[in-house]
Amino acid sequence: MKATVTQQHLAHGLSVVSRAVSPRSTLPVLANVLVATDEGRLRLSATNLEMGITCWIPAQIQEEGSVTVPARTLVDLVGTFPNENVQLALDTRTIRLKRGRQTPHCRFFTRHAPATWHRPGAHEPPILFTTG
Repeated sequence: MKATVTQQHLAHGLSVVSRAVSPRSTLPVLANVLVATDEGRLRLSATNLEMGITCWIPAQIQEEGSVTVPARTLVDLVGTFPNENVQLALDTRTIRLKRGRQTPHCRFFTRHAPATWHRPGAHEPPILFTTG
């Protein structure tokens, strides 16, 4: 997945869907938000199994894909970005957020499987979540 979106749109969309995130659940994936490309837009989705919220935001999609990432981490991180374009790139087990011409400065790890790579019974290493 490769997409470019404004920080303002991404932050607003995350604030909307994060209301459905379940921080204390026996299913750790419920603390995540699904980030997916959808017909030329970026789709953000979250659920707590009682309610689900989906928000579509305008984006320039270069490559289709989807992944789940920890909602709290993503919301906090995107909130610190200045109001400029954010590039999202998903490579193998790494999701990178690049803002403007900044170089990577943070790394986050999660054990939750990306939405498009889940294989029942497969033992998967942690996903590397970096920004830059």
